[in-house]
Amino acid sequence: MIAPAMNTPPEELLPYRHLARQHARVTRHLTPAALPRLEALVNAIAGVDVDLSFRRDDDGRHWVTGRATAQLQLACGRCLESFERALDVAFALCLATEAEAGELAGEVDVVTVSGDTVAVADIVEDELILALPGRLCIEEPCGFAPPFAYPAEPEEAPEQQENTTPDSPFGVLASLKQNK
Repeated sequence: MIAPAMNTPPEELLPYRHLARQHARVTRHLTPAALPRLEALVNAIAGVDVDLSFRRDDDGRHWVTGRATAQLQLACGRCLESFERALDVAFALCLATEAEAGELAGEVDVVTVSGDTVAVADIVEDELILALPGRLCIEEPCGFAPPFAYPAEPEEAPEQQENTTPDSPFGVLASLKQNK
């Protein structure tokens, strides 16, 4: 049986071990201030809605599965125009201490925790950052992108000046030998 969703402040630390034993579900709405690394990468965040389910597996490991959805304002790296995009990220993460994380890292996705609590932002921020699109412009070629011709117009090469300096140290010796 799944417990009803908890309704506590979003910045509160969650006792994940206790929640996993109860197979609890937690829902939150995170503000941009709760996700400073994500906020630094985007122009604006309307907020992030998070739905988490905690459980414990047969090996005694604690898991959180869930979904995070967000409306973001992003700047395209190609044309610098601003676009609105929706992110919908599903994840399944093992909650482990640093010592356990080293052993599990090759097998499963891990969130490292210290102590018996975890913040919701610590669970979802990396997942949202990894889900950011690499390219925002859908049209090819992008109507906003600057032209990629280089150089735009061919320039005439400046007239070659007579090279009076030798190209190498041996050129100096050759010129001295010719002057004798």
